[in-house]
Amino acid sequence: MANAEAWRRAVPAIGTLTAVQGIDVAPETAGIIETLGFESGEDVEAGTLLVELDDGTEQASLKSAQAQLRNSQVNLTRQRELLDRGNTSRSNFDTAVAARDSDAAELERIQALIAEKSILAPFSGKLGIRQVDIGQYVSAGTVLVSLQQLDPIYVDFPVPEQQLEQVAVGDDVEVRVDAFPKGKFTGKVTVIDAQVNQST
Repeated sequence: MANAEAWRRAVPAIGTLTAVQGIDVAPETAGIIETLGFESGEDVEAGTLLVELDDGTEQASLKSAQAQLRNSQVNLTRQRELLDRGNTSRSNFDTAVAARDSDAAELERIQALIAEKSILAPFSGKLGIRQVDIGQYVSAGTVLVSLQQLDPIYVDFPVPEQQLEQVAVGDDVEVRVDAFPKGKFTGKVTVIDAQVNQST
């Protein structure tokens, strides 16, 4: 005797787990590591200070730039008063404005350099193994540690051409992994790649 039952079509595939976001954390500028704010394998929140490079030279330059800006601001104020009384030319006033603007731009440049000496976590995630030590000189682009966002996580899986029409965005996905043989994880198809793997 035949019985009616619900049947779900399934497309089996072998896939790869991929972090939603994953980067190698590296500095934009060279310097000596002064502070390490993390441990290997630690979970961190976005904005956490990971590494601080020595910024002594930039701090000295900052004080000099601040003093120069104060001086050019005083000179500009003096030139404005003289211009209002008709005791100086418009050209002298314009020169004072340009000097003040140039000094302000230099101050902002140095502040940006100092900000580059503090390396923050750009997003929340799990850190890998620390690749550097305190006191070590690092150049721009040196990998300090890896950072992976593992929750949620992507599963990339190939589908044969003949079964492609059976897969659509929004379909349910059931995932099993060797690390958890008794468990299963569920998800949804979020995107189907536009390119074909020509080798297969």
